[in-house]
Amino acid sequence: MKALPVLGLLISMLAACATSAAPRVSAGTILASKSASMEDAFPLDGQRVTGSILVFVAEGSGGLDYVEFKLRNAGGDVVLRHRDYEAPFTPTRDGGPLDLTAFGPGKLVLNASTALTDGSVVLGQAEFEVAEPEPEPTDPEPTDPKPTDPKPTDPKPDPTNPDPTDPEQPEDPTPPAPEEPTPPPSKPAPTPDPVVPGEGIWQPRPGTSWQWQLSGKLDTSVKADVYDVDLENTSASTIAQLHAQGRRVICYISAGTYEPGRGDASRFPESVKGKKMEDWNELWLDIRNITALSPIMLARMDSAVAKGCDAIEPDNVDGYLNDTGFPLKAADQLAYNRWLANSAHERGLAIGLKNDLEQVKDLVDYFDFAINEECFSYKECDMLLPFVRADKAVFGAEYELSTGSFCAEANSKNMDFILKNWDLDAYRVACR
Repeated sequence: MKALPVLGLLISMLAACATSAAPRVSAGTILASKSASMEDAFPLDGQRVTGSILVFVAEGSGGLDYVEFKLRNAGGDVVLRHRDYEAPFTPTRDGGPLDLTAFGPGKLVLNASTALTDGSVVLGQAEFEVAEPEPEPTDPEPTDPKPTDPKPTDPKPDPTNPDPTDPEQPEDPTPPAPEEPTPPPSKPAPTPDPVVPGEGIWQPRPGTSWQWQLSGKLDTSVKADVYDVDLENTSASTIAQLHAQGRRVICYISAGTYEPGRGDASRFPESVKGKKMEDWNELWLDIRNITALSPIMLARMDSAVAKGCDAIEPDNVDGYLNDTGFPLKAADQLAYNRWLANSAHERGLAIGLKNDLEQVKDLVDYFDFAINEECFSYKECDMLLPFVRADKAVFGAEYELSTGSFCAEANSKNMDFILKNWDLDAYRVACR
């Protein structure tokens, strides 16, 4: 359970409108408070704030299942993303205040997709401004001593040192050391060109059916053009069997997290291991350190080649949107993801972009297809359309929605979606 029980009580009171002082708000409204007092709560939209504030979503009378928060800066970049399953529903992992100084002054837009217990989704948005922090008070300038102030005591003469005020004394013959020249500012690393897939690299097109199974005994009887399987747990003979049946094979790896149960787990240096991934027994990786990660990731790609995989699915390539323990930026993620794509192509492998919707436009030329989870649940599938327009397949899965609520739209967008269980066993319902 989270801390801040007082804030949880505040939200319950707010939702019930128990006092006349409380603002009457609907479920999904984004609120803020400098404290946990009823009178201090206010709708965040249109406000000018600074420092740290508690940000949360009003529950309403029907109750909430979860809230997905997404915070964007003035340039449209996502700077925070968090799904919260517990009241108070906040954009921070511990339910504590949101430190606005981390984002700097300027406009921010917070979106909240609120899933109600009746199955409906309420979309909330708050556009607000982070003000410049007030300057720290400085000490007043010292004043001239008053006549009554005691005069400073003259220093006693040192017989070993001549008087520095005596004009007869010679100057110090030692010339001053030359100043070090200021180095010119370093230029940003150039963006690498995409490695164009060579002849023989698989290029899946929209309309390609797929099966995604990462747990349980692999069911090779599913009627699908493509199988997405775990690289380490799938043998070369199984992949050869799928090829004999006319299937293509995508091999799953995690490129953004440390999994302690993997056979190569001992190869990860401690310096690249970050915070625990929410809801998973994995640690985020410092993807800025490609030098340390490249021997491990390239060895995995080489294993995919040796086993006969047609493509790889590198997972968790959106660490910059999460609390990883490292100050990852969008540019760090772009550099790492482009490196992954080019390295795969150099080995004759196709590669899919897993989630990371905010960078699709920057990465569509580097990746051969996309794999997405729950874009219909979050109403963000249009962000994947650049892949479809480039005649590249979009493979997707939903977990909570019924096929009747997303399949027609998926088919109309020419995306290949399936309904799966959360543990990604053999269960599958295809939209087409």
